[in-house]
Amino acid sequence: MNALEHFAFWETDVRPYLLDVLRVMPAEKWDFAPVPEIMTFRRMALHIADAEEGWRQVALAELTEWPEYPDSKYAKPEDAICLLGEIHQRTVELLQSKPASWLDDTTKIWDKYTVTYRWIFLHVLEHEIHHRAQMLTYLRLVGIVPPNYGPE
Repeated sequence: MNALEHFAFWETDVRPYLLDVLRVMPAEKWDFAPVPEIMTFRRMALHIADAEEGWRQVALAELTEWPEYPDSKYAKPEDAICLLGEIHQRTVELLQSKPASWLDDTTKIWDKYTVTYRWIFLHVLEHEIHHRAQMLTYLRLVGIVPPNYGPE
């Protein structure tokens, strides 16, 4: 068994629903934020990408600078969606390459905290779900009924 098998629901439920949420927001609404002080829909999508790639690099002990994908480079929703796909594919490949037991191995992060690899990837998954929930609220605020979640 590989490490990805412990996160099968990320592939079958969580990520596909995020993509549904992203695709239902019209392009002209991607810069919507309920108030100026918080992230726009676009920034939130790119923030999910920033975090997933950053934590993947942490897991590989390759992080030199936290990634940040600028809004201006991903002006079209399909470009941001493509970026999320590319980054997630790297995460999938990493998890597929590791045995399930690797998830319980530990690593030290920021020379301060000892965490398991399971904690890292559960944190990334929780982060995605958290921001997806915010995006669902944004959809409602602009008058869009969110896509159905779960079996039809």
